[in-house]
Amino acid sequence: MLFDDDKAKDLDLEDENKKDEDDDSKYYVEEEGIKTVFQEPKPQEKVIIEEEEEIIPQDAEDYEVASQLIEEETDRLAPITISTEMRKSFLEYAMSVIVARALPDARDGLKPVHRRILYGMHELGLTASVAHKKSARIVGDVLGKYHPHGDSSVYEAMVRLSQDFSMRYPMVDGHGNFGSIDGDGAAAMRYTEARMSKIAAAMVDGIKKDTVNFIDNYDGSETEPSVLPARIPNLLISGATGIAVGMATSIPPHNLTEVINGVVALARNSEITTEDLMERVSGPDFPTGGIIAGSAGIVKSYTTGRGSVKLRAKTHIEELKNGKTRIVVTEIPYMVNKANMIEKIAHLVKDKAIDGITDLRDETSRKDAEGYILSIGEDGFGKMTHVTEYRQTKRGAKGVKSINTKKAGYLKFVEVVKGSEDILIVTKQGITIRTSLTQVATSSRGTKGVKVIKLQEGNAIKSIAVIDVADVEEKVEEAIRKTQEISLKQLKEAEEK
Repeated sequence: MLFDDDKAKDLDLEDENKKDEDDDSKYYVEEEGIKTVFQEPKPQEKVIIEEEEEIIPQDAEDYEVASQLIEEETDRLAPITISTEMRKSFLEYAMSVIVARALPDARDGLKPVHRRILYGMHELGLTASVAHKKSARIVGDVLGKYHPHGDSSVYEAMVRLSQDFSMRYPMVDGHGNFGSIDGDGAAAMRYTEARMSKIAAAMVDGIKKDTVNFIDNYDGSETEPSVLPARIPNLLISGATGIAVGMATSIPPHNLTEVINGVVALARNSEITTEDLMERVSGPDFPTGGIIAGSAGIVKSYTTGRGSVKLRAKTHIEELKNGKTRIVVTEIPYMVNKANMIEKIAHLVKDKAIDGITDLRDETSRKDAEGYILSIGEDGFGKMTHVTEYRQTKRGAKGVKSINTKKAGYLKFVEVVKGSEDILIVTKQGITIRTSLTQVATSSRGTKGVKVIKLQEGNAIKSIAVIDVADVEEKVEEAIRKTQEISLKQLKEAEEK
């Protein structure tokens, strides 16, 4: 029985092996069908293809230039003449420069940037009766709403409107450093403040009463006046200078009273002659003064519209006690840089082109009539501040800060000066320094100023004196003259004995 079972098992095992062989047979292939994987590639024959020499189309004998000109309008392309297009485009550019940039409008005498500044200040409510506002705020408002150009162009235009040596009647009342006749630039717009002047109110008076047309601004979000409703002939009283494309203008400023008298005479008699008008308007009136040499240029300018006038400085001669004479210049020609003028005179004296000059001195304070407040702190810092920054108040007022005591120390010395004197500072240790006020910076109230004297540890300012250089020099010359007279007298007496 056991044998039979083992035999049965062997038969079953053979059947399974045979079945496995039948299943594996499908995976076998014939010998010639086996692909050798690592067989080395057979060498291929090299085939050389000869390329034909490339011929440039322009070198071909039958080459012809195809015309690119369009004779008829096709696919939004239209035939044009280059000369016509250049003429048209240049004319559009020229008119843009003339109308919107370089030349003033005869109705209000303003260029677009000046008009936008005044209108922007009017919209901010910056009349002559309110407090000043930061220049940066005004410039930003004008830039964002009306004048999408560089901020420097707007600020420089506003600075010029505030300069009394550039404008016969300033349209902007500036507060702070707005430049000088010596060519000094204005302080940054974040430091200065401004508002409209009283005469500027006449430029915008009635603008809310539909007196002028309004146009869209550059993006259509705001409207601006095409011209201001000027109640004064601003083009003549303020003058204008501009260079456009193919044309230019240079109108000198005039006196307001004379121009108004001329306007009244013209309104009463439209046939009035130039000679009759010149009886009321005698000529230009420049903010820096000066003397016009001859009237021929004025007559030609008023008669033909083209001409020129020559200006010279206004001077007078002073006799000094030592017998010498001094030429004092009180007014200089319009648009002349005073510092450059003095430097040029010095060079002429040095080159011996001018004889007889022994000394050249600028005694002009930047605001002669009013002067400066010289403030010096106990730590040696000092500054000059124009007196107009100290507004007049009633008795018992709180007052304003004159110097930054946290940085400059407690106030040690205050005096009204012209700006051309010297100061003498003596310390408690006997150290003395003498320096010119021209080296002391002019700054606004509340600042610490500049270092006037360097104090060592333990040293302090004991006394300060202001020296009028011109007065001292006269006294020195007078003393020398008297000494010479005494010496000559003694010598003469000695010879007689």
